Amino acid sequence: HTMSTVAGKLEKVEKNLQECQNELDEVGKKLRNRKDSLPPSEVTRLQSLSVQLGAEVVDCEQQIDLLRRENRKSMALSVLICAVVVFVYCAYKSITILAYKETSTNSHCHPKIYIIRIDMCTRY
Repeated sequence: HTMSTVAGKLEKVEKNLQECQNELDEVGKKLRNRKDSLPPSEVTRLQSLSVQLGAEVVDCEQQIDLLRRENRKSMALSVLICAVVVFVYCAYKSITILAYKETSTNSHCHPKIYIIRIDMCTRY
């Protein structure tokens, strides 16, 4: 839920931002093109709507910045966790190889197993 929630919120806010910007453009066009032919009450209403939409655009942009920052933090944490898991896996395999090397009594099989295990670790 957490990952889809951040992505879902981001998508929702971006969609809302686009809608507000489109509506703000339409209001701006009406004010520029028909300001003289509109009654004063309509001009006042459109100006008020323009201010409200402008504030909502700013709010949406701030929310998007916060959500993107949160998303970057989550991604960095995920990468860090993956790196730690890979490091622990390689360390475990290295310790296993060294332990096997020290306890091996059959020396003619030892080099083949050692090379295979190192390959397994270095692929990741």
